Amino acid sequence: MIFRIAATVPLVLADCATLPDLPETAALIEPAVSLQTAPPPTHAIVTQKSRRIEAPADWRSLNDAQGPGGGA
Repeated sequence: MIFRIAATVPLVLADCATLPDLPETAALIEPAVSLQTAPPPTHAIVTQKSRRIEAPADWRSLNDAQGPGGGA
């Protein structure tokens, strides 16, 4: 019970406190309405190579070549 009373004291004191004046809203909105924009991209960032759909191939030789001592 004492814990609940001790927990409500800061809430009551904060409720009685006066709020500080807020700054002008125009100053807050101005950066969000800026007309400066980034130029559009001139080329694709990612390139994609088109590949045909094929049956699954043997991947063990590729793994062996890329593994330690595989020669890749």
